[in-house]
Amino acid sequence: MFLHVSFLYYFPLSKEVKTLIIFSLGIFYFVIPIGALFYFTSQKVWMKLSKANKLVDKVLDRG
Repeated sequence: MFLHVSFLYYFPLSKEVKTLIIFSLGIFYFVIPIGALFYFTSQKVWMKLSKANKLVDKVLDRG
């Protein structure tokens, strides 16, 4: 999974560039899952995926 990080050890780059790459990957590995988690746990998406919005409309006699 982190094979590309191990390649950084062997590439002839400066420590500053390697640090920037590792920092960028860290942000990427943190932000993408958090964004997906927030998206899929939002009430609007959860209601649509579970089809609970149709149940609520049916119970309230709106559809």
